[in-house]
Amino acid sequence: MRPFLGETVGDFLVTTVDGDSFDRDDLLPQDTWIAFLSADCAPCRQKLPAFAEHIRALPAGETRPVAIILGDPGDTAPFTDALRPLTKVVADDDAAEIAALMAVTAFPSFVRVGPGAPGELTVKENNPRFI
Repeated sequence: MRPFLGETVGDFLVTTVDGDSFDRDDLLPQDTWIAFLSADCAPCRQKLPAFAEHIRALPAGETRPVAIILGDPGDTAPFTDALRPLTKVVADDDAAEIAALMAVTAFPSFVRVGPGAPGELTVKENNPRFI
């Protein structure tokens, strides 16, 4: 399952659903989980409450995962509504850009990225059963 461990994540610049810029450097210098969820994926819909609860339960100061929500804008609303108050959410074309960049094709996918070689963001773990 892609992305593979050790792969380097290329540069990107997208906008969150809150209108904030978000790029590769925002994921450095510490490990961060990225959740790739698709609005038309039944397992993604089933895992959404547990994922939201996982984020709520993180201790103060703990790095929050980033949610990448793919699908038609009207269909992604339940995901963005549930996750937007809890963490950074990227949806629509920007979400598709990150998923393509990281070659994610299976959903849900939970990918941990972090610093690799100086200035590089590297895939550290790919765990579809994270939640």
